[in-house]
Amino acid sequence: MGEAQRRQVALGLEMAPVGPGIPGGADGGAYYMAGMQRKIWTIWMQQVKNDFSQPVSVAFTIMADGSVANVQLTRSSGVSLLDLAARRAVQIAGPFSPLPKDYGTSQITVQANFKPTP
Repeated sequence: MGEAQRRQVALGLEMAPVGPGIPGGADGGAYYMAGMQRKIWTIWMQQVKNDFSQPVSVAFTIMADGSVANVQLTRSSGVSLLDLAARRAVQIAGPFSPLPKDYGTSQITVQANFKPTP
């Protein structure tokens, strides 16, 4: 995990692969995920100012061209406006850069876990 990715996790956004086929490690896969995480985190913080107490998770699919599809709430915070803000952060952050060719797939599904910070 790179320094930038550790910083975002410490701030309350963790990216997790959903299902097989997601590259990991310190190669371009980790770099790609860190860049995506940064974009989502920036938009999230503009909406909520880190003022929430319950985690919320959103799963989404990134297509080969970087476009975002199938944004779905996977864990509700119990606050509809906060849930909507999480979905909106992912939707607004897209499109991302095209998927790296070494991923060997035309799409990946990722989960963004927004967590309250102390």
